[in-house]
Amino acid sequence: MKIYGTIILNLFYFGLYAQSKIFIIPKIGFIFSSFKGVDSINNKQNLLETKPFTRKDLAVGISIKYLRKNFSVSMGLETGVYASGYYYDKEPKNVFPRIESKETSAEGNGPLVISLDVHYEPRQNFSLKKPKWVFKNSENEYLSTYKLSPFVGFEARKMQKTFINDFTEYNSVIGTNIYGDIYGSSTFHLNKQIHFLLRTGFDLILFKDNNRKLTLTIMYQLGFKEAGYWLYHFSKPTRGIDFYYQTTTRGNGLSIKAGFPIKMLSVKK
Repeated sequence: MKIYGTIILNLFYFGLYAQSKIFIIPKIGFIFSSFKGVDSINNKQNLLETKPFTRKDLAVGISIKYLRKNFSVSMGLETGVYASGYYYDKEPKNVFPRIESKETSAEGNGPLVISLDVHYEPRQNFSLKKPKWVFKNSENEYLSTYKLSPFVGFEARKMQKTFINDFTEYNSVIGTNIYGDIYGSSTFHLNKQIHFLLRTGFDLILFKDNNRKLTLTIMYQLGFKEAGYWLYHFSKPTRGIDFYYQTTTRGNGLSIKAGFPIKMLSVKK
């Protein structure tokens, strides 16, 4: 938090000595989490698989952006999640009704995420015309103007101390026609409390009368190391079923957020 405060003060300091603008941008949207599944640890199993981006979580945050000419720097606080899940769809075609059983979960929903991004903001704007069949009698031909701003940066995630120790929950179940319900447990293990990720994407910035009204951010996050893993244990002795299943995560995921820029300061030469 001290580093975060220092950077924010420096943004204001540089803003006072150059032609620049400073915005505060509240954001809200969704994170679509991806994760990787592996075979049973003790023996092979053919029941479970994973599908990427099967977990969706609400994401909120706020950032401060320092804009000068074609480049900007933004510093933000956001929420993030480490997700896991499995998917079962192995019913024979002649079995009715077919059962699709799946589970997704997230631990540490809302860890502290501090981000720093560098944006390139081209001078050229594009115009979005109004549909003629909707705005027949409108004097203004254009609905809005917009620009695409690619960015690259990094983020640091810090989990609460509660999640350092292994977390075991007994709420996992695979629903099947063939074997009946197979119950199990899931254990969440976090490797480190602090985790670093790269992030890249682009902002779609919408203008009205040369004022920023809305920023749509599409971003992908990529972790340097595995943040942790989920270990599932499923057992049904009457059917001879007993296996482990593990998924790993780096905090990777695709996020889509909408931001509402509020101009705090505009400095002219």
